[in-house]
Amino acid sequence: LLTPFVRRLRGLYRRGGWIGFDGLLTGARDLVRDHPAARRELKRSIGAILVDEFQDTDPLQGELLFYLAEEEGSCAETWLRARLAPGKLFVVGDAKQSIYRFRGADIAAVESFCARLVEQGALRVALRSNFRSRPGIVAAVNRLFEACMAAEPGLQPAYTGIIAAAGAGEPEGALAPVRRLRVAAPNASGGPRLGARESRRVEAEWIARWIRDERGDVPLRGIAVVVRGTSDLAAYLDALRRAGIVYVVEGEKYFYGTQEVSDLLNLQRAIDDPEDRVALA
Repeated sequence: LLTPFVRRLRGLYRRGGWIGFDGLLTGARDLVRDHPAARRELKRSIGAILVDEFQDTDPLQGELLFYLAEEEGSCAETWLRARLAPGKLFVVGDAKQSIYRFRGADIAAVESFCARLVEQGALRVALRSNFRSRPGIVAAVNRLFEACMAAEPGLQPAYTGIIAAAGAGEPEGALAPVRRLRVAAPNASGGPRLGARESRRVEAEWIARWIRDERGDVPLRGIAVVVRGTSDLAAYLDALRRAGIVYVVEGEKYFYGTQEVSDLLNLQRAIDDPEDRVALA
């Protein structure tokens, strides 16, 4: 029932000079697949193809790449039979960072494309050197993710350990160890799981206790608490205040929601209007 309507709508859409994102991909793929002369011309005009963020490739984009990277003198009917020109196609990607499923990115398709590349002689290299973090951080990351990131074909790649390029010559023990903590309700064993808000509160209290009781001779100015965002900052600040810890906040947006500011504003309201019983209370 819908097919005649869809065909008519697409015809009107195209005649009006419109084309969507999917239409661009489909049209480009159909052009190089179904028109050998166009494919030959495009292949001759392209010396090399480098694709970054390859993990976000969708099936149509992958097919298009194989047609354009095909060796001269051949014109395969399908991308699966395309013989790639040696050294023409270079891709870089990390399947663990694929976040564009809603735009058609498909890990199973990416794995299929990579397997075809390797079959045709491509060199597969794992980029493992980390230039941003010290060895202590990298070692903790490897321990954590090697344990929880198991390979699932078409869904989740296996974890590949990274190597710290910075500070590689530091003696063992030069950096403070990294602890992995399981956040649970105080004095609870086998009870219900905590919600996100309660988990943050418990975590904040643990951090405050550690700073107060276990930091040793590390001065307060030598401690930084790094959070993912400021939306839940209040829980951490409340815990620090209750523990009597002096702190400085970068990027706080909730200054006027703190208890001391609220008390001051209510005091001023009560002075200005003694009949404001809510402010007085």
